[in-house]
Amino acid sequence: MEKYILINNNNKALEMSAENLDKMNIVQMDDRHYHHIHHNRGILGEIVSIDLNEKKVIVSIHQKLHEVIIQDQLDQTIASMGLNKIKNNTDVSLKAPMPGLVLKVWVGPGDIVKKGDNLITLEAMKMENILKANADGCIQSVHSSQGEKVNKGQLLILFDSANS
Repeated sequence: MEKYILINNNNKALEMSAENLDKMNIVQMDDRHYHHIHHNRGILGEIVSIDLNEKKVIVSIHQKLHEVIIQDQLDQTIASMGLNKIKNNTDVSLKAPMPGLVLKVWVGPGDIVKKGDNLITLEAMKMENILKANADGCIQSVHSSQGEKVNKGQLLILFDSANS
């Protein structure tokens, strides 16, 4: 069973598995709101944003924002080897992090982008996820279009390697 590590704002880590998550009795109210009973107290949470590239989720609980970083098995292995401290902004492509539907393509060939610029809006599991540039660069080609269904790992955007 795959285990995940959730790290909050205070760098506190919580090991989580699908089995543990099932036992937490979290009920999805709608696309963004969840309800959980903890120590006989109801907690209503809202997903404010999801950054799939950075594996970060911003959740609002009792009007306080909490940033949660999700580490899967690969992230944990990389961290244990000390390789997570190396920032690599030389990616020359953007691939779909999960299967979904392309709702909007924000860029085109020849566009200059800055780190954090919107590239593609991808709908997955009834959530809109905006895929953003992880570095400054130039778009060489776009390999997806609005309304297209994409698979996990499918090439979406190719960056000009000379400018990335």
